[in-house]
Amino acid sequence: MSQDNFGSPPGAAKMPTLRKPIRPFFNPGGGSGAGGSSTETENTAPQNSDPSPTHKMPTLRKPIKPFFNPDTPVETEDSGEAIFTLAIFSFLMFSVPIAVFFYVQDYMVTNEFDEMSSIFAPVLGAIIAVNLIIVLYVIRALQVERRGQ
Repeated sequence: MSQDNFGSPPGAAKMPTLRKPIRPFFNPGGGSGAGGSSTETENTAPQNSDPSPTHKMPTLRKPIKPFFNPDTPVETEDSGEAIFTLAIFSFLMFSVPIAVFFYVQDYMVTNEFDEMSSIFAPVLGAIIAVNLIIVLYVIRALQVERRGQ
């Protein structure tokens, strides 16, 4: 007792399949694929005389852009430039407030200001430096966005 259609009774009509024929993974033009058996080519669609396949697989490769390309539009910002800008502003956010804090503290102690001022002024200077760097970062982002439009 043979069953043709995966569990259907022997006298039932065959159901049409919605699957596309299986094509080899590594060789879209035919031949032995990833498994290496020649029986896989029997399940593939008939080969056209055109050597290029009708269904092209999407590629994950990005086109290689030369480093100094005069044809590249100036207004585009690629991921390398964005990461470089982020690294610069991260470095500024780390180093400038600390430098401002110690510079103002040294200035206040050297010129013999009172103790409250020599504690409050360096902290205020570091806070102002952080806010200025954030404003510069926002201005830079607006410039890049304006160039992109």
